[in-house]
Amino acid sequence: MNESPIREIGIPVKSVNWVRLHPGHGESEQPCLYATMGQQADNLFVLQIDPITGNLQQFLSKVPNSNYPTATYMSREGKLYIGAAYAGHLLCFDPKANTLSDLGEINPGKSTFPCRIDQDAEGRLWIGSYGTADLACYDPQTNPFSSQLVEVRQTYQQALKTVKRARKKVQKRGEKYIDYWIGRLEFGIGYLEMIFAVRQASIAETNGKPAEANHHAKIALEFACRALVSYANVAQDRSDLGSIAVMNEYVHRPLKAKISEIFSMSCFLLKLLPKTH
Repeated sequence: MNESPIREIGIPVKSVNWVRLHPGHGESEQPCLYATMGQQADNLFVLQIDPITGNLQQFLSKVPNSNYPTATYMSREGKLYIGAAYAGHLLCFDPKANTLSDLGEINPGKSTFPCRIDQDAEGRLWIGSYGTADLACYDPQTNPFSSQLVEVRQTYQQALKTVKRARKKVQKRGEKYIDYWIGRLEFGIGYLEMIFAVRQASIAETNGKPAEANHHAKIALEFACRALVSYANVAQDRSDLGSIAVMNEYVHRPLKAKISEIFSMSCFLLKLLPKTH
């Protein structure tokens, strides 16, 4: 009697959800399986499985609130992309680097629950998400997010989470001090989010897409406003007020002017289109 080609290699983890399995390759091009798994009490992770030996390696997401891998896609290039709920971030596992990276928010402030990821003929990823039922495009070639800035933002987000926990335990006399740093950290996160949005606007403008550029520029302006308000609410001295004034003069105002410029260009281009009857 022939031995069955199917064999059990064990139970890698327990008590997980949103489990999906993808065939792929490892760092040395060896065949691997990749399982994406969510957790109620912690962030999602990617499990790299060697189907020959049964060896496992786990890669945990560092993005706050990235509990559930609600959308996953193994690209033609062999990279595994993951839409993380409810963080609304796009993650990427690169087998050649053996790392799970955060590519940033899919659609800042709107996309919290990615539903599906697909790839077009040009290699771009299209991501459908709730809560606003939108469709976003990510181009791995232009890579709209700097990995270094993403890491800085993660550090700020983790620090903010820690300080907010401390706020619940601090005595009354220490609340003002804690609130100051909450405001400063919220300012820093908003500033970084603004940078990401400005870069996406710049890429869209370079590619001759004024409507898309205007959309991202407005998102950048919204983040700039939030950052300024967070800082203004806790400002204590002239140094704080000076920083707010500088950002208002050299960030907030130029962004508003740029949005107006892009809008005017969009209107001009629309006038050039042939009229239909």
